[in-house]
Amino acid sequence: MEKPDLLTCLCQVAPIIPQLVCGKIGMVVCDKEKWICSNPMKELEGHVTVGEPIKAGSAVAKSISKGERLLVRVPSDVYGVAYVAVSMPVRDE
Repeated sequence: MEKPDLLTCLCQVAPIIPQLVCGKIGMVVCDKEKWICSNPMKELEGHVTVGEPIKAGSAVAKSISKGERLLVRVPSDVYGVAYVAVSMPVRDE
């Protein structure tokens, strides 16, 4: 049996992780260019669409650029709603 890649695994648990944490959270997953699954918090529903490119200024764009985990305040001009995000690049090694 072939081992699934890490991004596929993250997409499979994306709907579950927010249920394990108190507070308003969502979980979205992307590759280096576009969203591949979306389970955003209610306020961001419709703003993160699978297949669309990652927006400049988003937490994910900043995290990919720096290659590190970041805690970022994202202004409302990026997705229409200001929010705080934790973003972390993952590598399937």
